[in-house]
Amino acid sequence: MVSAAIHDGCNDLLSIFPEPEITQLGFQNPWPRRSRAFFAAVQLVADIVSPPTEWFTRWRVASALGRDLATYLPEDILRKTDTASMSAPLEVRSPFLDQELSIAARQTRVGHLMPHNQRKGLLRAVARKYFPPEIVDRPKQGFAIPIGEWFRSDYGGMKQLLLDHLNSAEPWGSPALGIDLNMKFVRQMLDEHMGTGASGRVTRDHSQRLYMLLVLSIWAKWLSGLK
Repeated sequence: MVSAAIHDGCNDLLSIFPEPEITQLGFQNPWPRRSRAFFAAVQLVADIVSPPTEWFTRWRVASALGRDLATYLPEDILRKTDTASMSAPLEVRSPFLDQELSIAARQTRVGHLMPHNQRKGLLRAVARKYFPPEIVDRPKQGFAIPIGEWFRSDYGGMKQLLLDHLNSAEPWGSPALGIDLNMKFVRQMLDEHMGTGASGRVTRDHSQRLYMLLVLSIWAKWLSGLK
């Protein structure tokens, strides 16, 4: 999260390859340097002006919320909920998406939604009236496929598949495809994720990055075989 804050903000948080990693991999950052410099200057002004510029914070939060409402919510969270509930079958409702409630939330100042910069602070304050602390204050828990652990434990042959592709002579298929990635950095990610580096321990979780590279390798080799 710190890396995202000093590079490309919300875009980095949502990216499988944030700015530093995508650059090391061999791609140029699509954001013009002037644009990033402009937003950095605006942030500096926001830090200097007293009291803190609510408009700037609100704009950045609104931008992130708008993206979630337009893509992540309907294309991921609600889609998974609908698919899982219909297979049961269960009728599931999303009370926080009540029209009046959602409009009120989007029109509320960020400082009120997150008092003392506590994430979901207003929601937690209301929840404390009805639920014990172990429910209100427990850490966030995701529901993702444990692809990273599958790579480490070779569940279903996933580790072997990954290594066979990324350690092969031509992991990106025919050179004619023009896929030229920094294999030194790819192997570094493998070592950090698998715990096979100099330290002998797992130092980072590259689950999604390695999965994306595996899919790219499978696709590139399939495409090369069509010729």
